[in-house]
Amino acid sequence: GFAQVVNGGKVGYIDKTGKEITLIKYDQTQAFKNGFAGVGIGNKWGFINKTGKEVTPIKYDGVENFKGGFAVVKIFNE
Repeated sequence: GFAQVVNGGKVGYIDKTGKEITLIKYDQTQAFKNGFAGVGIGNKWGFINKTGKEVTPIKYDGVENFKGGFAVVKIFNE
């Protein structure tokens, strides 16, 4: 029920009526799975829910899809 929108190299989501679910501010996005989508700004990732709310900080080096209420996040030490 959502579509990605790209404008000026940034990505966001709209619903079926064209209403913005998120601001068009992300550099990268993943498809919604189990109610959440990974979103990235620069090289950092976090998650949004279907209302567009950021449910985790965008601070991880990578994310994987939610499954059973949990998701893997990656943190690389420098």
